[in-house]
Amino acid sequence: MGGFKVSEIISRQVSSRAELASPAEELGIYYQVYNLMEQEGGPSFDVTYRLFLRSGTEEHPIGKPIVRSGLTEPVQGWSFPLEKGPSGSYRLEVTVDDHGSQASGSLDFEVL
Repeated sequence: MGGFKVSEIISRQVSSRAELASPAEELGIYYQVYNLMEQEGGPSFDVTYRLFLRSGTEEHPIGKPIVRSGLTEPVQGWSFPLEKGPSGSYRLEVTVDDHGSQASGSLDFEVL
């Protein structure tokens, strides 16, 4: 099979203002993975979440990447609390690897 893609992150559950969140909220994302490589026993893939704090044109990783391995369902959701990080501009990067190819998507947001 050819490559696959991560659809746009289509749901943000942070506040009524799409790009802004308070530290008391959680960031929730939803996405769907398409065209996974066929494997014996069905598709299997890994997802890596990376969070970056943005400062002007620079980005600095926050914490270690979070890796979920051996996933089989193409529809995925994930949320995390914003209370532990400082206020500022962030970018969340989601990378999917089906052991044949990779695809990434990202989301920019700001914590007040």
